[in-house]
Amino acid sequence: MAENKLRIARIMSGKTQAQLSILSGVHYSTVSRIERGMVKPSKKQGQQLARALQVPADMLFPEEKEDAK
Repeated sequence: MAENKLRIARIMSGKTQAQLSILSGVHYSTVSRIERGMVKPSKKQGQQLARALQVPADMLFPEEKEDAK
């Protein structure tokens, strides 16, 4: 599940949700809801989160790549 990959990447980077929110520009509550699987990030949000965590977006959100096909 993508939300679990986001959470794992965030924890491995040593960042809190609040820190990730500041670095990515994605609202704190949205980060939380994405991690819990309540909402799916937009393409832009996915890119912002991946950039803030310094990982490829398709690693965090592989279904985004599949949806493009």
